Amino acid sequence: MSLPTAHSYILRELKKNIDAMHNDFLKPAALIHHISNIETTLNRDIQNLDIKDFSNNIDKKEKLELSGFLETIETLEKAANHKINWANEFSKFLELQSNSK
Repeated sequence: MSLPTAHSYILRELKKNIDAMHNDFLKPAALIHHISNIETTLNRDIQNLDIKDFSNNIDKKEKLELSGFLETIETLEKAANHKINWANEFSKFLELQSNSK
């Protein structure tokens, strides 16, 4: 068994916050909190490590995990944009309906 590294700690924190973000996707206050935690993790931990060092020292499994995190964030972003567009269109519809009465 190997000891945890700074890299594994960063990945664990990101995973925890991304999972929480995914679970609380429809709760804006909680979502903002999780996004803030992700930003804090990245600013605090990754900036303390040399980026090239981080990239070179994470193993293939960790790189795949990071790739999965990015895909999850991208999926959540697309879903959020879709919901925002739907809400905007619905708002326009309601406005037109109220103006026509």
